[in-house]
Amino acid sequence: MPKKGEKKAPTQSSTTTSALPEYEQVVDNAAKVIVLHPGSSFLRLGKQLDPFPRSIPHVIAIRNTDSSSPDHRIPDDVIGLERDFSEEEVAARERAYQSVGTLVKTLRTNTGGRRQHVPATQLTTSNESSNPVHLQEDSLSWTDISTKPAYLVGDEALFLQPGSPYDLHWPMRYSDFNVKDSTDYPTQQPLEVIFNDLEKLWSSAVEQYLEIPPEEFRDYSVVVLIADIFHHRYIKELVNLIIIRLGFEGVVVQQESVCATYGAGLSSACVVDIGDQTIAVSCVDEGLSLQHTRVRTDYGGRDVTRSFAWILDKIKFPYRDCNSFGRLDGVLLTQLKESLCHMDPDIHGLVSHEFEVHRPGKSIEMYTLKCADEGFKAALGLFYPTMMGLSRYQTIHFDPPVPHDPEDLFADSYFADVQQLFQPAAKVPMKPKQPSTLSTPNHPSSGGGGTASDFTNSPKQSPNPSAAAYSSTGTGGQPVAPQEEEEATISACVNRICAMEQLSDGELLGLDNLILTSIESCQSEELRRRMLQGILLVGGSSMIAGMANTLRARLQIKLPFVIPKCTTQVDVIANPKDQDARFICWKGGAVLSFLDNTQELWIRAHEWLRYGPQLLRERAPFVWS
Repeated sequence: MPKKGEKKAPTQSSTTTSALPEYEQVVDNAAKVIVLHPGSSFLRLGKQLDPFPRSIPHVIAIRNTDSSSPDHRIPDDVIGLERDFSEEEVAARERAYQSVGTLVKTLRTNTGGRRQHVPATQLTTSNESSNPVHLQEDSLSWTDISTKPAYLVGDEALFLQPGSPYDLHWPMRYSDFNVKDSTDYPTQQPLEVIFNDLEKLWSSAVEQYLEIPPEEFRDYSVVVLIADIFHHRYIKELVNLIIIRLGFEGVVVQQESVCATYGAGLSSACVVDIGDQTIAVSCVDEGLSLQHTRVRTDYGGRDVTRSFAWILDKIKFPYRDCNSFGRLDGVLLTQLKESLCHMDPDIHGLVSHEFEVHRPGKSIEMYTLKCADEGFKAALGLFYPTMMGLSRYQTIHFDPPVPHDPEDLFADSYFADVQQLFQPAAKVPMKPKQPSTLSTPNHPSSGGGGTASDFTNSPKQSPNPSAAAYSSTGTGGQPVAPQEEEEATISACVNRICAMEQLSDGELLGLDNLILTSIESCQSEELRRRMLQGILLVGGSSMIAGMANTLRARLQIKLPFVIPKCTTQVDVIANPKDQDARFICWKGGAVLSFLDNTQELWIRAHEWLRYGPQLLRERAPFVWS
């Protein structure tokens, strides 16, 4: 018998919801389906039959009509702010950088040859003497706001001239709704403001990029992708936004990791989604994301970009006026990272790279950058987060406990409360209350969880709130302590990894350790073996050259220490079927809409108004609670 919450079918059925109406087919024409993949930095959208989605910055600029209010625009959010470091953190970052540099020097090429190393003094001297070459006047221009539009979305919002009377809002941050960022949303009701922004942003994006006017939304249905670690309340609001406020015909909600396996053509895989702001790991078996294996950490590609900019400063980056806080220079640094960062030991020696600086109203400037292993070191920061300046403030998240929902009459907490009404009071002595071992959110985007070091103090502490069960709870559905066998899995793995890596207080797990933590949490040896043989890399930041081979080697070396007696050969899958890793999840959402089982999962507006969240429990293709 599978454990509770580990169903092996893409659809669900329930005798408790038999009062729900039979599904009436929503989609008669395949072209009438839109696939939405909202991310922290980009929104990817397209029709079901499109070969590739349109990708736009997931940002909206709202016109500020109150001249007396403070300016809340975020000019630097392309790569994020460098926070203020303490002296200890600066020293730890430098030590990590020196350790990574030593590691790179000891590496050999894939054929066993020696790698050529270039002294930093040589690079510094060359870059200091480099001067720009002025080309023709730049054709780039700021967004035209002469008509005073109420709001702008995507690239138009991102390329507003500094000082324009607009507030820049990012509705999603760290794979979650941006409800706690007081800078982006300085209001008392951020969730309401966020969904108002999403309504404007998505409506404009569909109309502008898919050429579908709002009056025709009622003829289209939507497949929307959500993060594996989600908040139930937000998903309810998301469904309400799509089929009530935007007026689409129907909606299907599916998790990103499952869609990734559909897009890659796999039935089971350990999906590693390396995005711009987060890394999410989840084991998917037969179309279902295993709840107890979901791990997410709040660092990603943008942190590699910031680290790369920090390393370039050490060798005197020739573009001396570069302002990493500016949007245009942030885009430039991101492009340099994509061109120069790698994990391929065959790339070595002196590299001469030309790049252009574009600024509206000025001539194009072309610079020549001399570098060597700087891109290699920056990319390895994914395995050594301390080098990227990350510590306790970047947390590791696990699946949070399901909150009590008074609108859901079939929630476990509801049945527990009703059951207590009919059970006589047990005549047992009262035990003193034990302090809760569930970790608490400590980040604006938190979904539960804490840093790796938080889990090393007590072997019985469970860092995975999803292990908490709503059994024998009182009114209000407060979770009780989980069973020992349920809380030992991830906790023991984290303890072993922290001991193996000798992580000090506040240090984070790297990419390879996150993957081992997730796979070790699988409930059987056979499942672990299958996950190790199918590690699927998706997301834009997984496209770093040489990542698959480097990750495979690191996992193979660490595997016996984390999962004893495991001799499985690790296989890392990158770019399956030669697909762009950025679009695999979106492609999987399009594939999902074609499946026969999906026709039973559509939620329609009139059904949602009548049955509400009960429909998500009945038709969501994942375990709702």
